[in-house]
Amino acid sequence: MVAKHGQDPRLGVGNLLHDNLIPSAIQYYLQDTNAVAQATEDDVALIWLKDQSKIVSVTSYLQSLTELPVCTSAASGSATVAPTCNPGIATVYSGSSAYQAGLAPSAQPDSRTPDVFVQALPGYIFVGNPTNGKKIAEHGAIFNRDASNIALVVGGAGLSSPYLGSNNTTTVKTTQIAVTVLQALGLDPTLLKGAQIEHTTSLPGLNLP
Repeated sequence: MVAKHGQDPRLGVGNLLHDNLIPSAIQYYLQDTNAVAQATEDDVALIWLKDQSKIVSVTSYLQSLTELPVCTSAASGSATVAPTCNPGIATVYSGSSAYQAGLAPSAQPDSRTPDVFVQALPGYIFVGNPTNGKKIAEHGAIFNRDASNIALVVGGAGLSSPYLGSNNTTTVKTTQIAVTVLQALGLDPTLLKGAQIEHTTSLPGLNLP
C-alpha cells in the first residue's frame, strides 16, 4: 500500500478540527493574543512564537493538552478561555527533540525554522471552517507511514534493460531525485550546494554512469 503523494488519511475521510484551537491555546497560556507570530496548519501544526524564550514552556503546555478528550469539529478556540479539549495533538516537538527527529537543522531556534512542531492525531486535519466538510485529506503528516510510504516510478530511455520493470524497496528522499536527474544528464550533481552539505546520493539501483 502506498500513500497518494503523501495524503493523510490514506483510508477514510479526515476528521476536521478548527485551525484556531492550537494558536488560541498558546495565546491563553501566555496571556498574549499576539503570542503566535505564525501558524501553518493542515495535518501538522508549525508554530512560530513571538517570544522564542517561551518555546520550552509552550511545548510542555501543548503536550499536557493530550490528556484532555479530543475536540469535536465544531469546537473553536478562544484566547481568553482555557482549553477544555485536546486540539488534535499527538506529540509536540521543539528544540533538541525536533532536531533529533530531523525536523530542525539545529537544537537552537532560528528565525526561519518553526519553533514548535505539532504532530496531529492520525487522520485529523486542521482547517479554517470545519463545517464546510469538503476537505477529505491533506499532505502527509509527521512520521505517519501511511502518509509517507509513497511510490516513486523512474523511467526513461537511459535505463538499461536489467532495470526496466524492476522493483527497489530502499527508502529514499525526494532530494535524491535532482541528483539522479543531473547524473543521468551527464552533469555533476556535486555542484549542488545542498547535495554538498547533505552528501546526497543518486537513487539506488539505476546503475547510472
